[in-house]
Amino acid sequence: MSRYYFRVFADYFKFELQNEGAEPLVDLWNEKTLAERFAVGDGVVWISAARNMDVPVLVEIQNVVGDEPFTEDTLRTWDHVVECSIDISSGCLVIWGTGEYYPDAPRVKLTPGTYQVRAYFGGLSTLSENGLTGDDVYVITLRSGSPIQPRVIKQYTGNEAGKNRNESHLHS
Repeated sequence: MSRYYFRVFADYFKFELQNEGAEPLVDLWNEKTLAERFAVGDGVVWISAARNMDVPVLVEIQNVVGDEPFTEDTLRTWDHVVECSIDISSGCLVIWGTGEYYPDAPRVKLTPGTYQVRAYFGGLSTLSENGLTGDDVYVITLRSGSPIQPRVIKQYTGNEAGKNRNESHLHS
């Protein structure tokens, strides 16, 4: 397994996983995707962060193919878990906050193909009163595999204040 740690500016409470060269998406956010904390487009996965600040993102490239079942312990560890697919035809995954300068965004070289993505959200209830600090963390795992339908594995039902801050997605 390969691991990459980044600090990403989650401008408008989101950051993006993108196949390099994919067409930028104007707006994937709606009430459904906002509640699910992610949105999927062609070569793009948007992740809804709890803060409009730099957030820690760990990207893990797993050397297994196909599904690995979730255990109760795994789900208990995380506040929110989602999965989907992304096509990385360019062989380069870009991890960036959409307010950052794209050419300087971190990149991870991959074998071109389809990847199953699982996004784990932790520490969502740790935000300060003003929403500027917290211990939120985002772990993104990718593994080569066939396309899968986007779905929420575990829905976060905690602090609703974060949901109100994230409504700015609908206006970004």
